[in-house]
Amino acid sequence: MQSDILSGPPSSFPGNHLPNTPNQSASLWSTYELPVHLTFGGGVNFVDKRYGNVNNTTVADGYWTGQLMGMYEINEHFNVQVNVYNLWDTQYIAAVGSNFEPGAGRSVVVSAEMKF
Repeated sequence: MQSDILSGPPSSFPGNHLPNTPNQSASLWSTYELPVHLTFGGGVNFVDKRYGNVNNTTVADGYWTGQLMGMYEINEHFNVQVNVYNLWDTQYIAAVGSNFEPGAGRSVVVSAEMKF
């Protein structure tokens, strides 16, 4: 479905697309738990092109990013996890408007969780 400006003040450009609103976006994520207290997962995100203003003169291209995760459950109270974001180190525009905001590069986050 397309986002369109239907009406408004003369400067609202009826018929143009709303800013920072992709026509299509999708996310897919899946995890698999092994019987040895290991969990692996991965996913992808897709965001279609977006316009940066109501007169649709600036546009940010669409992009794909991927993620991975691995978690090890040490015991019922403690686990450690590693996440990789933007797996392919894609250069993309995360948000558009008066300025274009670049998306985060590849990053790795290591975390620990304690349950009590």
